[in-house]
Amino acid sequence: MPIQRRQKASDVFANTKWAFRTKGTFEQAFPNIADCRIEVTFEGQSPLGGPDVRIYTKENASEYVDCKNPLCYNGGFNLGDLLRAAEAERKTEVDQWMFCQGYEGSPKGRRNYGPCGANVIVKGTITYRANIEPQTP
Repeated sequence: MPIQRRQKASDVFANTKWAFRTKGTFEQAFPNIADCRIEVTFEGQSPLGGPDVRIYTKENASEYVDCKNPLCYNGGFNLGDLLRAAEAERKTEVDQWMFCQGYEGSPKGRRNYGPCGANVIVKGTITYRANIEPQTP
């Protein structure tokens, strides 16, 4: 019997209909960000023996980065919230350790074994559009 892929955070986000929010492009979600380069390093080893690093830019960034733990349900890391917080404070650099929001469970999802232990290190730079004035506290 083949193992079914468990839903990750991006799957849940894609299938959710929001009452007060709409989904859109990166430019619609972050109109003040001209460009970004976000490096997500998954803790642990990749199958090839080195660290698993993924690079996200405004062309390929999404709301969530999926968790790589095969036992995890609804797992992932909210990249959108991290970018919204950085944009609100006009941060040009991000450096944060994030924990997976999901949980480990039985193959059919009936049992919840507890929180997923996966985590990532997120580092990156953000460039803002020139016509936006910086906010002062």
